Amino acid sequence: LSPPSSAGCTGSRAMTATVAGDGSFRDAVVQKLQAVWVLHMFCWMTMAETRSNVYMTHFDNDTMACARLTSRSMVTMMGSSLIITPMLGSVADRYGRRALLLLGSLWCLMLRALDAASPSPRIMSLTASLSAIGNATLQGTQTYVQDLFAGDAIASGAALARVQAGTSIGAIFGPAVASSVAAAGGLRSPALLSFVITALQSLLVYRCVPDDRKRS
Repeated sequence: LSPPSSAGCTGSRAMTATVAGDGSFRDAVVQKLQAVWVLHMFCWMTMAETRSNVYMTHFDNDTMACARLTSRSMVTMMGSSLIITPMLGSVADRYGRRALLLLGSLWCLMLRALDAASPSPRIMSLTASLSAIGNATLQGTQTYVQDLFAGDAIASGAALARVQAGTSIGAIFGPAVASSVAAAGGLRSPALLSFVITALQSLLVYRCVPDDRKRS
């Protein structure tokens, strides 16, 4: 297989050893993975803020009731992560990191659709618990980077730092955007925004992240 152009989207082509050693190609892939992680973390933090606002509104600013519901969601979320994470490695080895990223993006898209359809404490508590699956799956962006830079620890560390910067971007802008959008359009609006952004994230993975399945 010939190396895909670093300027375009190359989701349908396999990543070969020759391609993996191409510096310009690797940089282009890292940029796409960084964009995927930034979009994911932005929606993650946007929904965390929206969830808090929904709880506070429903429980009439009863912080203890909100804390109890949040705690239950967190416990379920952590339990889901413990169950699903060990399975992801074997799935990625068989089907590739890109397939895992696409699966995680589509899972999050389904949860955002539920949030937008019914922004209630019960639904948002459920989607918060289930979002651990999507988050664990999308951690594959970082494993993908490590595979790209196999044998080059310095370059791998620098690329991982670029991708992980998306966490800070989400933490900074997600809550602020959620509050502003909710103030302008109601509590459903941030969920709708997150749905649209997650749909774009899924399209980005499908169209632009190279297929990294190992070919025999």
